[in-house]
Order: sequence, then C-alpha cells, then structure tokens
Amino acid sequence: MTKGRNTTLEERIEIVKYCLEHNRNYIETAEKYQVSYQQVRSWVIKYD
Repeated sequence: MTKGRNTTLEERIEIVKYCLEHNRNYIETAEKYQVSYQQVRSWVIKYD
C-alpha cells in the first residue's frame, strides 16, 4: 500500500478530477499521485 503524503487543495481537486475521468479507478489514481486509496476515495465522495 502506498503511504500518503501532504497535498494542497489544488492537488486534491486535480486528483479527484483525474479519478472521475477514469471511471473512479481509485487504485490507478492513488498510484499515479502517490497517495492512499482510502484518501482518494474519501476526496471523491466529498467532491461528489
């Protein structure tokens, strides 16, 4: 599992948009941006 890192609001928005554009592929998004799966999922749920 990838260890999370600190992100800015702008990075989080970019990550969420990428995830949504790729059919909510949380694993791919987490690996690409080096954040945890759970964090990506949480941000997407909040954004949605």
